[in-house]
Amino acid sequence: MKTGQVPDVLTLSGDKLSRARQALEFARSQARMAEDSYGPHVEQALIEIQDAISDHVARIINAVADDLADAEANGDADRERRAWYPSYQAA
Repeated sequence: MKTGQVPDVLTLSGDKLSRARQALEFARSQARMAEDSYGPHVEQALIEIQDAISDHVARIINAVADDLADAEANGDADRERRAWYPSYQAA
């Protein structure tokens, strides 16, 4: 495969959110690689697309952090952690 060519198959891994982030990162890298191949209008459009993708990835990262903070604050995270430990009963 020549440099700059897109593979026929893109493999994503992890959970659904990880896969969405990987797809966004891939789209951003493809837009970056295509910048030099076209005229100034297309180049500007690709730069704006990269910026938008970066903003969306940052929103996902911040939302995950906010969800974790909310879970800690209302006790859901503690209940989730305790669910992984076996229940002990007095003999």
